[in-house]
Amino acid sequence: GAPKPKVFVSRGVHASVAPGGQGFECPRGSGAFFDTAAEAISHGKEHFGVIGNGPGDRVVDDAGKTPCLWDGCGRLFAALGKGGDRLRGLLRHEAMHVKGDAAAITGFECPEADCTFKDPTSAAVWAHAAEAHGIEEDTRLCLWAGCGKHFKTHCLYLQHEGVHTGVFPFSCPACGKGYCSGSKARACCAVGAACRCGAVFKGCKAKRDFATHQKKCQMSAAPLPASAAAANLG
Repeated sequence: GAPKPKVFVSRGVHASVAPGGQGFECPRGSGAFFDTAAEAISHGKEHFGVIGNGPGDRVVDDAGKTPCLWDGCGRLFAALGKGGDRLRGLLRHEAMHVKGDAAAITGFECPEADCTFKDPTSAAVWAHAAEAHGIEEDTRLCLWAGCGKHFKTHCLYLQHEGVHTGVFPFSCPACGKGYCSGSKARACCAVGAACRCGAVFKGCKAKRDFATHQKKCQMSAAPLPASAAAANLG
């Protein structure tokens, strides 16, 4: 059959791209924006002395990850791995960003093909669709621009909708960040692993990030128990 259209998720931990933006920002946060990440990195090196410790002069953290430099994005990508440079995924992601006003390119769209009605809430769009086009509401269909996912149940759809709107059914009790899953919300700020060198790893991927860190850690220490690590954080 025909290939499925690519689905773009515009917000949340599984985001493909952050909506809109002014361009790639200098790593030092100077407020200067550029058309390419390479130009932003070069500006940071020339004017602020920012020297990256990873491939492509990117700044890599203890977990071997580097952020997308697009305005308002900051999604982390693995920069180092068994094969060395792993920037392919990041470069693919950065190429998807488009300049512009986020409000103008995001929102829920009317399911009628020729209709341009758009609204920040799905309820308003379905109300419009029913009144203007006689279209019955499908409580399992996502009308977010560029999405179009269809879910088995309404509950699954409600969990998904927060990825676009930023309103989630669960939130981290410590920082308030929203999640579609209660287990991920509880793990958000919980210490999952800590190294003797002082590096602390939190969230659902803490153990994996620690394993990546341990391969290059000079102390090569075993992880502390989560309870001991939390006590050390005081």
